[in-house]
Amino acid sequence: MSSEPISLIQWVGQHEYKEAAKVAEKYGHEVHLYHREVGGKDEAEIAIRDWLNGNANAQHCFLGTHGVREEETGETLGIGATGDPETFALWSDVWRWFDRRPLFEGGLWLGACRSSAAASANRSHQGSSLVQLG
Repeated sequence: MSSEPISLIQWVGQHEYKEAAKVAEKYGHEVHLYHREVGGKDEAEIAIRDWLNGNANAQHCFLGTHGVREEETGETLGIGATGDPETFALWSDVWRWFDRRPLFEGGLWLGACRSSAAASANRSHQGSSLVQLG
């Protein structure tokens, strides 16, 4: 069971820059951080579930990843390391992960290209509004 107030989840390709790892390395001794590197939506969901499970202090979740766009329409469908439908998560998947257990006085921070689409995607979702865009 986790008790870290902040989670840093990196979800990018194997050879991409891992900013979450750099933050954990630099500040992990000062701030208790939960850090995971994931490769697909199933791993991302498990990492988030493990962090939230029994963690009354879960406040801020940073997902460092990419926005996944539908080529024909340009609409951002969700997030992930690639556009492979087997590995990226639709916005509805992401909201469902956090519907199970809301964040305590915090929010979801998306470090993703085209993450501004998260706000409009969240408006159509029936769950709680938890997205902060920075």
